[in-house]
Amino acid sequence: RAGVVHIVVLSGYNITIIAEFLFLIFGFWGSRRAALVSALGVVLFTLMSGGSATVVRGAIMVLLLLLGKLMHRAGSSSMILLFTAVLMLLWNPKDLVFDPSFQLSFLALFGLIYGAPIIAKMTLPAHGQEGNSRPKSFWLELICVTLATQVFVFPYLLYNMGNFSLVFLLSKLLILPILPIVMLVGFLAS
Repeated sequence: RAGVVHIVVLSGYNITIIAEFLFLIFGFWGSRRAALVSALGVVLFTLMSGGSATVVRGAIMVLLLLLGKLMHRAGSSSMILLFTAVLMLLWNPKDLVFDPSFQLSFLALFGLIYGAPIIAKMTLPAHGQEGNSRPKSFWLELICVTLATQVFVFPYLLYNMGNFSLVFLLSKLLILPILPIVMLVGFLAS
């Protein structure tokens, strides 16, 4: 009802947190080894969690980004998302029609890639100018990303699930800043 189920279930965001944490912790070994440890951590976490569509999507995308980091190449988010979708649909074409988590995951990412920059341009015109505080821009960016993903998943949620949270923005603003800490504690406990 609060519109946060995608946050509390495992997703690409969680995979990214794990990969970045491992890369940071093992960075003293050099970027190549740190990327390899991060990749190994992502694969192990994906296997440990059971490999749902959102986790596999996140794992593939993070692994591609790590590969790009190893090769000193920046990847296009759009191309990585398309390649990931093709790989997953080659493995199981039924996901396209019968797996709501697959559909919502890709819709939300389309929102992040294409919608967030548009909303940011509309709401953050003075971003980076003198006098803007960092916390303010963090919260505005979080609002932009949240609104973008919701705009893209809204029609799907309304049509297939029959409901939509009116408090999604507030609930996400309360949860997202502490999620990396919760993930870190959970990962260390595991």
